[in-house]
Formats: sequence, C-alpha cells, structure tokens
Amino acid sequence: MMISLITRLIAGRGTGAVTYDILQSAAPVFLEETEDRDIYRVVLRRGEFRYMKDAPCFGGFDAELAMGSTLCGEVLGSLSDHAAVGGNTPDLLVLSVKARSWG
Repeated sequence: MMISLITRLIAGRGTGAVTYDILQSAAPVFLEETEDRDIYRVVLRRGEFRYMKDAPCFGGFDAELAMGSTLCGEVLGSLSDHAAVGGNTPDLLVLSVKARSWG
C-alpha cells in the first residue's frame, strides 16, 4: 500500500475546515492508501493541524505531497475524539478522502 508524505492540506469548507502545513507542524502527516480504490486515510494528531469546527468536516480536499504532486478530492467522512475541556480541537482526527484528480 502506498504511503505519501503530505506537505500541505486543506479539507472541508466554510467553518468546518482543517488545515495542515508541514512547516508549522510538530510531526509529519501521511496520505495512506486503503483497500478501496481511490480512497485514502489521513490521521492528524493535536499539534499537527488547525481546526475550525462549526459544521461537519465534509467538502473538498486538497493536498500537496512531498513527491511534488497534488491531490484533489472530497472528504467522505471524519472521526475525531473528544476535544479537551474548553477546547475546540480534537486530540485525534481521522479523515477518509476520495481522490478525484492527481496533478
């Protein structure tokens, strides 16, 4: 299965968005191939992403990969643990994304 290093990511739309930038992150994040064709998984941990959550994190997905390519698609679903008391950002966020185009 393919695993690619992500350098930049935007997922969702409007107020339900997640952003990631390797230059502002505590750790690397990877695009992981699943058993389903064109479906990938991205696991983000606290300190690796910014999270604006007033709506579900569905919508578009754009990622730049370290190998120089880009991936566009849509977020199919997201799973998160509970945010710390008084916080808005979960400690763990798992995105399921479908690739629509590679650049």
